[in-house]
Amino acid sequence: MKEMSLTFKIILLGDSNVGKTSILKRYSEDTFSEQQAPTIGLAFYKKVVERKNIKITLEIWDTAGQEKFKKIAPIYYRNAQAVLICFDVSKSETLEGAKRWLEEIDKYLSSDCVKFLVGNKQDKGDFEVDQTFLENNHMKYIQTSAKTGHNVDKLFRRVARTLAKTKIKKMESLDQKTIITLQVQGPEEKQKKSLCC
Repeated sequence: MKEMSLTFKIILLGDSNVGKTSILKRYSEDTFSEQQAPTIGLAFYKKVVERKNIKITLEIWDTAGQEKFKKIAPIYYRNAQAVLICFDVSKSETLEGAKRWLEEIDKYLSSDCVKFLVGNKQDKGDFEVDQTFLENNHMKYIQTSAKTGHNVDKLFRRVARTLAKTKIKKMESLDQKTIITLQVQGPEEKQKKSLCC
């Protein structure tokens, strides 16, 4: 297989203080701060990962969770291939917030968008999510801890792998459907064309 480059847009959503920015800081810089300032509007991160012969660029958009920014958020949803909806496992009301975010994005994103439900702050305890809810919404679930780093790299590896597999399958499908017809001109056809006018 020849070398390939793929770029994917990923958006992080969730209520305020669930740890979206902390997850990104842990992933991109391997740092954590107890006093992480809330995102105002939007933050953008870019990370390149290599998997076999594939160079995958993840363009990660961190959106503000405050209510006042919800009106502008749909602008950033456009063309996203994956969405990570985050909640705080120690605050069950943030799972309800995650469900509202899911309803919101379903209005704007294509049906083939990859969706992950991310239960952050796993260092404060585990949290089980109803499997039926996940299946009905075509979501994968993972628990992370931005504080300890637990599953943060794994989350983004899973997202990158899922997106790359989907993209490669689509490309292979297109290759199989593409039919190239070559028309060979015989000497008589060339003569007919050259005798014109």
